[in-house]
Amino acid sequence: VSYIKINPFITTLASMSIARGIALILTGGVSIYGFSNTFKFWGTGSIGPINPPILLAFVFLILSFFLLSYTLWGKYSLALGGNGEALRYTGVNVDLYRISIYCFSAICAATAGLIMTARLNSAAPLAGATYEMDAIAAVVLGGTSMKGGKASVLGTFIACLILGIMRNGLTMLAVPTYYQQLFTGIIILAAIVISELRSREK
Repeated sequence: VSYIKINPFITTLASMSIARGIALILTGGVSIYGFSNTFKFWGTGSIGPINPPILLAFVFLILSFFLLSYTLWGKYSLALGGNGEALRYTGVNVDLYRISIYCFSAICAATAGLIMTARLNSAAPLAGATYEMDAIAAVVLGGTSMKGGKASVLGTFIACLILGIMRNGLTMLAVPTYYQQLFTGIIILAAIVISELRSREK
């Protein structure tokens, strides 16, 4: 993406397919069980009144908000999303910043995967197969522009809460999973349309 200039969205989809294929090959298509209590603690334990997943979520929330709002890395990240070539002309190592952004995203995704595995005490090769759509829905609904240059960590956090409450509510109402996916897709499309209309007004 940084050096060969491959489309990042297509690269992400291809990498996701490769990773899932490797997971299926390594596990033989079956779930892996029997993790240590120390590992399971991070999914089902508690530190006082707080569960580790909630604690880690707030740690990453605060860290992301601080990095994006108060550091040069965050300012360059937003500028890179808005107009990477203009940023390059100012002398900034755009490729290095782009790689660091992907690395931070990978760390967040890997942590989420480990937490899910610890909570379920099971490593399923296709676990979280539809979470990429939830992630897109959260960031778009939270105010992040699909064209780049604008992002909101707090908005994304609030959107995650809204989507989580909606998903739990639909589950409690016994709404089938495929309808939940339909609602998620509608939310993404509606958020993108609203964002596009607002940008045109400006």
